[in-house]
Amino acid sequence: LIHQVLDSLAYHAVVPVVVWDTHEYARLPRFGLARVRDAETGRSRLLFLRPGLRARIAERYAARREHLQALFIRHGCRPIFMTNGFDADDVSRHFLG
Repeated sequence: LIHQVLDSLAYHAVVPVVVWDTHEYARLPRFGLARVRDAETGRSRLLFLRPGLRARIAERYAARREHLQALFIRHGCRPIFMTNGFDADDVSRHFLG
């Protein structure tokens, strides 16, 4: 879907804004039970976390960020990642850089 949207906006100046909250994975316990909720579907489930699974979750977030960055760059867009809230200085640096 992102490809289709970016293709349809190819003749426009587009700056994708990705809201990224590290609390989604950084606050997970290293070991034990955790109830997690899928932000897209709203469904929740109970996970038994251990260090290896927690590390894989963090790796998947990093891989997703890299994938989005590459996708936007392929379409001629440089995204702004707003990590843990809005920072006006980050936005200014983005447009000045």
